[in-house]
Amino acid sequence: MRTSCFPLLILLMGSILMNSCSSDSGIGQFDSLVIEDEDNPYKFQQLTFTLSLKDSENGYLNLDVVDSLSMFVNAKYWGVYTSGGNDTLNKTDRIVDQLRYSDKPIEYLFIAPYVLKTDNFETAGDFVEYLNNRIILTPGEYICELNEVKFKTFEGNWITKKIQVFVGFDVIQNTTSAYMGKIEVTFNE
Repeated sequence: MRTSCFPLLILLMGSILMNSCSSDSGIGQFDSLVIEDEDNPYKFQQLTFTLSLKDSENGYLNLDVVDSLSMFVNAKYWGVYTSGGNDTLNKTDRIVDQLRYSDKPIEYLFIAPYVLKTDNFETAGDFVEYLNNRIILTPGEYICELNEVKFKTFEGNWITKKIQVFVGFDVIQNTTSAYMGKIEVTFNE
């Protein structure tokens, strides 16, 4: 009885192996949202928004640029970005601790494209890390965390603020970017 089951077991295992390796199963294949190709011209690529930084005691920060803003989407790293430049002429109402402040909101434009490093794959582990860290945004609702902001005083000293602001946004089919709106962050000195 033991020898009659052995050929059956070999046939069963062979059948399982052949079916699991078929080319149309999708296992081990990239989807078109990750790989740039002509079949997917609408790959979602960036988030845009304006940001105002307000000190609860002194008013709105009046900076030339916000030097660094770290972002996460659905708890995965999205990137670190610098705002566009701002004309600060005639907008300063007061100077406190080497920083210029205004009584009126000053908005900084951020265009935050998603970039995932795909170079320097030296090991299979590097490739697995890439696959685990990539973000695929299909149509739906997502949460963006503005995690930390860095800027300089006008004398060149760095200031870092942990802001942890959460903003929802929608990915709409056949679009490549989403506008998250005007975001105001208030922090205490």
